[in-house]
Amino acid sequence: MPCGLAWLPISSAVTSLGTIIVTYILAVANEHIFLVLPYISDTGVHYPESSLFSLFLDVSAALFLLTAYVRYHHVRQFEDRFQENRLWRFRRVNRAGLIVSAVAGAGLVVLANFPEDKNLLIHLLGAFFCFTFGVAYCLLHSWLSYRTRPTPSPTWVCVIRLVLSCLGIIHTSFVILFGTVLRWHADSCNPQIKFRRISALFEWLLVVTFNLYTLTFTYEFRHIQMATLLRHWTGASWEFMELPADEAQSVIATGRDVVKQIDDEDNNDARYPCLHLDGTVHTVTICETCSVEGKAHPV
Repeated sequence: MPCGLAWLPISSAVTSLGTIIVTYILAVANEHIFLVLPYISDTGVHYPESSLFSLFLDVSAALFLLTAYVRYHHVRQFEDRFQENRLWRFRRVNRAGLIVSAVAGAGLVVLANFPEDKNLLIHLLGAFFCFTFGVAYCLLHSWLSYRTRPTPSPTWVCVIRLVLSCLGIIHTSFVILFGTVLRWHADSCNPQIKFRRISALFEWLLVVTFNLYTLTFTYEFRHIQMATLLRHWTGASWEFMELPADEAQSVIATGRDVVKQIDDEDNNDARYPCLHLDGTVHTVTICETCSVEGKAHPV
């Protein structure tokens, strides 16, 4: 079963969920928070959990942005399916998804690095942009998945993403409702701590939902492989040569320069880079080794 870049969304989700679980355990063990339903931000206020909270949520934000960037370029590969009158909408939604993901990632970084006990307003703004734009990203890519079904996104993947997006909307609404609006109407029968815990519950559910959505990208990402693109300046223009990731690494490890030699326009003998299994690179017109082994040019 191919793996490809499936590790990227998995790493993003595992880092995010693992961070809040570990900081919650540390905060409870150090008696910094109550055991039952604290806000996620409460788990990263005091030392030492505050350091882990900031560090690994920054890592999670970077991994999420990389995931969103790969997803953006992956979706672009299917633009040729659309006629001109529908292509513009598809492109704009895809670009909007990339911009929205950047805002959500920036919100997560702000949330992680501005503790609520010292910079409450900035912290809340970061949380607002992270959660709302994160849900918007889910909605946009649910639509993109629907438009590209059944390949690479089958119908069942589209349904899962749509359900998770709807849950994200519900959870975000309840976080805001119980965390801000209803807290102003607390009384002896409905104390403020009750609304706070309900809001915290939906915040935890929202984070889990969003990371589950990120994990759904593993279905498409397992068929994506990174490659190295080498550029060489010929004196008049840039010439490109693309190598698979494993082959490119073997070339770099040998310390040899990979050069694509371009002959003059009057010279009809084209020359190609030939990469052998031992990591050596030859720039030749016809490679004797490849001819003997039955390999084809160009590599």
